[in-house]
Amino acid sequence: TSRLIREIEAALQRVEQSPQDAARPAEREAQCLIDRFCSECDRLDILVGKQPANEEREREALLRTSFTPNDSTSVLIDRSLAHNDSLNTANKRVDDMLAQGLLDNLGDQRAMLKRAHRGMLGVLNTLGFVGHSDATN
Repeated sequence: TSRLIREIEAALQRVEQSPQDAARPAEREAQCLIDRFCSECDRLDILVGKQPANEEREREALLRTSFTPNDSTSVLIDRSLAHNDSLNTANKRVDDMLAQGLLDNLGDQRAMLKRAHRGMLGVLNTLGFVGHSDATN
């Protein structure tokens, strides 16, 4: 259709540019293209209007149908929502601990316990418990 429009435009330009005595064939060509365009438009109107009656009935039935949630789907969604809520809660609590400096405190406690563990292993080595000196991590 767009190609036909371009052809009509070109034909109309030829009509405008041609001298008076030679304009008649260019006018006939332009009119022929315009008639062809009109028939294409009419054909498209018919095709658009042709919707199978069965499809139209199905469409109307679907529009009148009220849908209810599927039980298995809602269970899956409920589980996913609960899981998501749990993850959000855990994330918020970790953020709170970071804001309060609890994780830094836990790291300090770990280092202190590690030093105490090494000290105990040193005492055990001194006392002669040689088998325990291997675990100095």
